[in-house]
Amino acid sequence: MKIKSIDIEEIGGIKQLHIDFDNNMNFICGPNGIGKTTILECVAHSFSVSRTNILKRNVSSVHGKFQAKIEVEGENKEANIVITDFAPDKESNFEGLYAHANKLLSLKVTRSFTYRALDSVGRDITKEGATLLTRLNLE
Repeated sequence: MKIKSIDIEEIGGIKQLHIDFDNNMNFICGPNGIGKTTILECVAHSFSVSRTNILKRNVSSVHGKFQAKIEVEGENKEANIVITDFAPDKESNFEGLYAHANKLLSLKVTRSFTYRALDSVGRDITKEGATLLTRLNLE
């Protein structure tokens, strides 16, 4: 099995990305926050059928989507996934090429933290000490 290419649109911080994978080996590298994990999650989710709250649409779009083109035993297959949810506590349903999941080895590090909804974010209180420091710096 070979993952030939992936097209990602409006998922996480990725607006639009097309990758043609090399037949031998591929490296995905770059600074934090560039979308490396999003690419790997899209590949892994191409072989799943479930609900997920890992992948989210871009905040400025109505939906996000990705399409993976995969060669399985000489036959070309496509996984087309649409993600509509953005809220951290909501899950998206999708169906990928789960029948071929036994041919996929996916290694990842889990970064998990508990999401807590905030009713609102209040304004910082004015502290007298901060005002005093500002006055001292101005003189």
